[in-house]
Amino acid sequence: MTLFLALLTAFLFAWLIKIFVAPAHLADWVRNRFVPVEYGLAPREQLDAHRAGPPLPVYRRKEMQALADAAWEGDWRPAAAYVEAAGQNWDERWSRLALLREIAEGSDAWLDEWCEAQPKNCAAATLHAEMLLHRAWQIRGGAYADKVPAEKMARFHELLPASMTAAREAALLAPEDPGPWVVMITAARGVQYTPEQFRPLWDGLVARAP
Repeated sequence: MTLFLALLTAFLFAWLIKIFVAPAHLADWVRNRFVPVEYGLAPREQLDAHRAGPPLPVYRRKEMQALADAAWEGDWRPAAAYVEAAGQNWDERWSRLALLREIAEGSDAWLDEWCEAQPKNCAAATLHAEMLLHRAWQIRGGAYADKVPAEKMARFHELLPASMTAAREAALLAPEDPGPWVVMITAARGVQYTPEQFRPLWDGLVARAP
């Protein structure tokens, strides 16, 4: 029995070291001795816990600021050219639209002018639809439905269908562009489409962006 207890104690001791000590040593090694660049990773000083990767180069930040400044001064043409420069690289195109949406959050008068000047431009129409969707969720907020004021919920239910309609109209302008379908997919979740209603939207998106 004494031998058994000794073996059991030794096992428990080894297990406790594995559970509590080894992770501490590993964390210490990562924090103090791990050099990311030796493994082909970005230098630690370039990382930001709030970003998915290293910060953008200076020239990109200047480009983005120039776009924002032009838009807020009422000139939509640089924004239009910025999106069109992505061509049919749909991922890049959507990324650029996401930036323009952030710019439009500051002021969107330029977007209205763009839509009016180029009513058949799919990028402008898609951005308009996405802004409607974004505003709907901004108004509603993240609270449970029974905690949202009635007037906000009513406005939310007005903007969501409007976003879906605008996205469908945008899709007709450039049938190959998956952008409007991304907006439709997101809006459909808020409108609470049934699986039968949602499936054609998903199929439409996958057909354009496998």
